[in-house]
Order: sequence, then structure tokens, then C-alpha cells
Amino acid sequence: MGYILPVFEQNDGCRVQPLVRLSLLMVLIASIWFLLPHPAQAASPRNILTHIDRYVKSGVRKEALVAAVKAYEARKDKVKRPRFLTLIDYAIHSSKPRMFIIDLVSGEMKSLLVAHGRGSDPDHDGYADKFSNVPNSKMSSLGSYITANTYRGKHGLSLRLVGLDKSNSAALQRAIVMHGARYVSPKRGVGRSWGCPSIEKRFVKDIIPKLAGGAFIYATR
Repeated sequence: MGYILPVFEQNDGCRVQPLVRLSLLMVLIASIWFLLPHPAQAASPRNILTHIDRYVKSGVRKEALVAAVKAYEARKDKVKRPRFLTLIDYAIHSSKPRMFIIDLVSGEMKSLLVAHGRGSDPDHDGYADKFSNVPNSKMSSLGSYITANTYRGKHGLSLRLVGLDKSNSAALQRAIVMHGARYVSPKRGVGRSWGCPSIEKRFVKDIIPKLAGGAFIYATR
């Protein structure tokens, strides 16, 4: 879109001095730049704690969110996608939303169902009781994660996760990834994975690309 600059004249018909014209031009350019859309800048995750009651009313455990924020701050040098903070709270029953994706710019939160590993819930009562970082344990792992790249595997679009703590350092080796699963459904219930934080298939195309490439995820119990 082009912009036509007006010609300013003094009362005697002479054009204004070049310096004044330049100043007016700079003001106009600055005004146009201000009105154009710019990428949103992520706020500090600590800002969400000032409105923590809002998130608690939406199903988040206060202690879990506080722990997630502290973990984010401790690992912020690893975060390349700072807009989102994701909390997975395995203390909550699998039939209820327990993956909370918070937009640090808008303050909005999306709550999702998420599966835990079958080894973490051997009696299949919906509660994750055991956690492990050992390959073939089929258990979920707790701790801080950074998202890596996406790929298409047997579960379709999937997101690799890099574990940052001793409790989840083998995440890549164990192929612990975020992916969609038919056994995660509000109608049919939530089944168990082999340790992956599996989500509803209907959210995959929206959530996984949004979190790929360096977003922070914190899993707790």
C-alpha cells in the first residue's frame, strides 16, 4: 500500500524548510510503523503468578503451577519458543484435563486430556503412581523438557521431547514424544501409552506445530 505525503506550505506560499519536512516525514513513518502488526513478545512466566487464582479456578493445582514457573526460569536459557509454558500434572486423574498450555502473551490457557505410561499405572485406575527414566519401563518421566522437531511416524504428526533433568534425560533414547492417540478421548476414556504424553488426535494439528522448536514443558506429580 502506498502513502502520499502532503506538501506543506507556509502562508506566503513558500514550502517549509527541508529540516521541517524531514521531521514531518519521520513522524509519519513512525505513525505508520506503530499501526502495523508486529510479532508478540512473550512476557515473563512470573506474570502468570499474579493471576494464579484464575488458573486454579480452571483446574490447575497452585503448587504445580508455581513449580512449573520456577523450572521455566531455571531453564530459560534453553527456551527458544518463549510464548508458551506447558504444565502436565500427573497428580490429576487421567479422565480430567491435566495438560495446561498457557499463552504468556495473552494469558489464555488451553486444557487437554493427556495419557500417562502403562508402567506408571499398573492397576489401570487412572492415576500415575510410578515414574521412571529407564528404557522399556513404559513409564512416564517427570521433569523439565524442551520440545525439538516434529516428524511423521506410526502415530502421525509427532513432537520429539528433550529431557533436561536426571529424571527424564533419556527421553530421546526412549522415544518419549507428544503424539495423538485414539485412546485419548473424552467419550471413550483415556488409555495408557508407553510413556508418551499422548493427546487427543483432534488437537494435534494445532498444538504440536505451535509448541515445536524450543518450547518449555514441565511434568510433575
